[in-house]
Amino acid sequence: MAEYSDFDYIWIFSGEGSWSPTAVFHTFEEADTWIRSHKLKGYLSEYPIGISVYDWAIQLGYFKPKHESQNNGWYIQKFGSGYLNHSHYTDSTYQVADNDTDAMDNLVDFRHIKDARQATINLNISTVLQLHLADSRYDVIAREMRVKLTSSETYYSPDILVIQPPEDFEFDRYKILTQPIVLIDIVSSDISSLDQSQTLHSVLGTSSVRDYVRVARDGYRVEHYSRQDSDEWAYRTLRLLDDEIYLSSIGFDMMLEVIYAGSDWSDIE
Repeated sequence: MAEYSDFDYIWIFSGEGSWSPTAVFHTFEEADTWIRSHKLKGYLSEYPIGISVYDWAIQLGYFKPKHESQNNGWYIQKFGSGYLNHSHYTDSTYQVADNDTDAMDNLVDFRHIKDARQATINLNISTVLQLHLADSRYDVIAREMRVKLTSSETYYSPDILVIQPPEDFEFDRYKILTQPIVLIDIVSSDISSLDQSQTLHSVLGTSSVRDYVRVARDGYRVEHYSRQDSDEWAYRTLRLLDDEIYLSSIGFDMMLEVIYAGSDWSDIE
């Protein structure tokens, strides 16, 4: 089995709001110095050179495909690993005194485990959804896209959504979706927070939505709201890995074991 030191690495910075990498560096120190000098916001990620992240994780024993969907090109091309180093730069990064290096490092690094796991969960769900709906009339969007919740005239960005083209956009320029069928959010374990409650109320009041799913990133818990008619919703909570969620609007089912595949919660504090 290969070891971490067997590979060379580079550091890639993606600025907040950017659709592509902003800068590439040989070392973390070079990248960190440049980012801080401009007080930039975004993500700095480590990548192995000459090998895909997918193959790197397998060779080091960090990941082993457990389902056929995890050998699919759709899964491989979006694969990320929490075993690679990631740093998140925010406004808070620069609110600490410049000479308080340890505190600044803590502010930058503390989120990468949860962020990586959220990406893994997103990839697991979107890959299986994409395969299931490949020859259907539906499209899967698994990237940041604004949705207008017509019940409250508010906007938010779900993690994954399913639409039926041709989709209506509020503005051609900004591509704001107005008629989602399925919405999926990957949330913190505190799923009863005020913000999430307000989002829930607005989502369930939007007439086009048939299924709404909230997946906890910090433990095994999935909440599913399924529209029964125009005014009633069925609610179900799933907690076991062999539990299965079924989205009747698109005829799709998925076990929690697949949703959380590749996740290890032992180091979540």
